[in-house]
Amino acid sequence: MMVVFNLKALTISFFIVMITLVFNKEIRAQNSNSISTQQIDPPGLLQLEPQTINIAINKAQAINSAQRIKDVIIANPAIADVLVKTSNQIYLIAKKIGSTNIFLTGQQGNAIKHFIIEVSTDVTGAQEAIKQLAPNAKINLKAVGSSLVLSGTTRSAEEAADTVEVARQFVDSDTKIINMVRVLNDQQV
Repeated sequence: MMVVFNLKALTISFFIVMITLVFNKEIRAQNSNSISTQQIDPPGLLQLEPQTINIAINKAQAINSAQRIKDVIIANPAIADVLVKTSNQIYLIAKKIGSTNIFLTGQQGNAIKHFIIEVSTDVTGAQEAIKQLAPNAKINLKAVGSSLVLSGTTRSAEEAADTVEVARQFVDSDTKIINMVRVLNDQQV
């Protein structure tokens, strides 16, 4: 029994199989070069310790590196963004309250720095504004998530209301203000 191959049909079949392999998402997802990879470090290799950076929303901070930076990888660009200024300097820009992380890679593609970025309400700006408008109030501010907690004392209810009004300018809704301010009564003799 003799088998005759049609060279044209065989060539077309080969190309159909190759195109299917190249463009089929399910087959490509099984590729070992997919994004989700895990590597076990060889003995003696140190883990890259993350450095935490706290930054107020809508503020920027320069980050310098002794090593040249090739790439910047940011987990959630909705929370923070990065502007590469030079091969040794980036600017971190806080866009939204929350947490994300950033990796800087070196010229060989290895991670050289790892940052955990915590973006919070601008407590310093709010504290300075309250001091200017109510200098006699003894108000402490603390960011808790996307909320701003006011504590301390004022001399009058009007002064307390003023401090809350100033703090409202630093959050996106009134429900984000937690007012724990106490009013001390002036005792005059």
